Amino acid sequence: MIYLQDIKFSKNECGIELVIRLNDGWQEPAKKFPLERITEVLQQSISFARLYVGEYVELRTDSEYGLTGISLPNRCGTNLQKSQDCYVSHNLTKPEQVLAVLSIAFDYLKLLENL
Repeated sequence: MIYLQDIKFSKNECGIELVIRLNDGWQEPAKKFPLERITEVLQQSISFARLYVGEYVELRTDSEYGLTGISLPNRCGTNLQKSQDCYVSHNLTKPEQVLAVLSIAFDYLKLLENL
C-alpha cells in the first residue's frame, strides 16, 4: 500500500494503542473521492468489522481529508490526526476492535491507491 507508512501497536493503561501512519500524498486522492460513496464502497469491510464488534460501526468523513474516523461500540475507534498524518486509536481494549479498525482502514487506503 503506497499510502501506508507503518502501523504501531502498544499496550497502555487505557488498553491497546494503534497508530496507522500515512505516507505523503494521501490527501490528494482523499479529496477526489465523493464522500457520499465512502460508506458504500467500504460496505464489505464494515460488514466484516460488525462480525467482530457488533452492529454499531460508523465512519466519519470530511471533504478535505476523506475518512476522518471510525467509531465502534463503547466509544472506541480511531481519529485522524491531520497535523501528524496518522490515525490514532482511542479506548480500544480488545483484539477484535483492532481487527475491525484495521479492516476498514486497509480497504480505505487501497481505495485511495486506485484513484
